[in-house]
Amino acid sequence: MELTAAGYYVIPRYMGWEEFLAHTQAVLDCGNRMYIQFSSKEGPVLVTDFRKENGLGLQNSWLFSISGTGYTHKLIEDITNFKFIQFRPNTEWNAIHMGSTKRVNVNDFFEIWNNTTFIKLTPVIFLHRSEFWHVMGLEFNSARDEGPWFIYLKRQDSDFMTRIAFDRDQKFIFNPLSDSWSLDDPTQETKDLEEIKKALRSDEVSEVIVSGVPMRLIRVQEIAKGVLFFVFQDEEKNRRYYYARRTTKLRIVTDSETGEQKYLLDHIKAMHID
Repeated sequence: MELTAAGYYVIPRYMGWEEFLAHTQAVLDCGNRMYIQFSSKEGPVLVTDFRKENGLGLQNSWLFSISGTGYTHKLIEDITNFKFIQFRPNTEWNAIHMGSTKRVNVNDFFEIWNNTTFIKLTPVIFLHRSEFWHVMGLEFNSARDEGPWFIYLKRQDSDFMTRIAFDRDQKFIFNPLSDSWSLDDPTQETKDLEEIKKALRSDEVSEVIVSGVPMRLIRVQEIAKGVLFFVFQDEEKNRRYYYARRTTKLRIVTDSETGEQKYLLDHIKAMHID
């Protein structure tokens, strides 16, 4: 990534929570040090380990073991509310609480772009493929339900332009860290056990993120009416067993740029089988 003369990233490096946890594990596995600044009121701390905390009744809580301070652990109650940003190579990562996420439909985004560009005379910044662009315009298909719509972008650092196709029901998401917009990843969500079973039995499904932890799906089957049984394999090749509850939820998140789908399964109960 490009650096300034002072050694800072021209565009700060940032990750969502899933990518960041995987990165942290890779750093620790290599025997390297990982520093995280969890609060602007405190300095960076050395993280030595982390794990999902299941004993608090919180679905997305993670516990970090730390060293060199007056306390030994740091709990994030809902890690899905955080992004992680690094300003210089080989320095600490900053945990940023994102708060409520702003999502708008295409009509609202057009109004924001039109007002910001032509009234405030300020470019609207768009994050696309990890690069920042200026929004030059939007093209709406005249047919009500047919064909794609387009957004036209120009690179901030050159005259190169591109366009992105999107559906009329596409949502746009605001990124407060970079003061930019991007395409929101469409998400399908279901609690219907039959639909969950059908979706996970697809040939396209190999990895499922189970309560925040990536695992390989081995088997899903209905062992009784309204009861689904799951077999997964974790990163250490250990088999893990779960069953679905009434509150079990499957989310299928589609990357708006690559079309890649992620399967996230939450609120399922672990089983211990000897």
